[in-house]
Amino acid sequence: MKMISIVIPTLNEEKYIGRLLQSLNNQTFKDFEVIVVDGSSEDGTKEIARKYKAKFIPTNIRNVSHQRNLGAELAAYSRILFLDADGYLEPDFLEKSLKEIYKRKLQVTGCYLYPDSKNPFYRMAYLIFRQWVRFQNRTPTPAVNGSCFFTTKKIHKKVKGFNPQISYAEDYDYARKALKHCDVALLKKSKIYTSVRRFEKEGKFKTGLKYIYIALLMDVFGKKAPRVKYDSGKF
Repeated sequence: MKMISIVIPTLNEEKYIGRLLQSLNNQTFKDFEVIVVDGSSEDGTKEIARKYKAKFIPTNIRNVSHQRNLGAELAAYSRILFLDADGYLEPDFLEKSLKEIYKRKLQVTGCYLYPDSKNPFYRMAYLIFRQWVRFQNRTPTPAVNGSCFFTTKKIHKKVKGFNPQISYAEDYDYARKALKHCDVALLKKSKIYTSVRRFEKEGKFKTGLKYIYIALLMDVFGKKAPRVKYDSGKF
């Protein structure tokens, strides 16, 4: 298997970034580089990233799409994995994912999300979300979540990267643009754990309803969906 560049956009992530970088250190597959693209954090994100010997790229633009695109430009390898800073991986995640990617000859793909909480509400909410994603990936417009997003430099260039003008669902927009150039599918066995911090701070039901509303907007309107207030850097 070839080497891979892992790009992580950050903004004040000192609470979570160490957990993710430690889970990367623990991977059974070791041939990768880590690029942290930071939107001028005001906490200890930089120090933690450098402690784990990640490449630290600062930018004054606090925009997750811009940060991902900048990381992709600086990536040393042709295959790229975008991760969110508040997730973490099982030790065999990269090995298992890359084996399936090469076996199925995938270019743009992702995995199913699981909460980093044993709370029954979150377990049920993420179960429902996974079922929706499974359904979505049986339609002509499959969805890939930016929390775990594999692509290649070739495809990234063809779709012109993530759209910095989109305030939400920029990952779904990317996947749908990629469909013009390759198949888009989810990995069958790989999974990533992600924090429930947005639910905790904005409220469980308010956040859940917002996600459902956004999903419906994307299904009905696609890239022409009306804007929704969604601050990806707030948490």
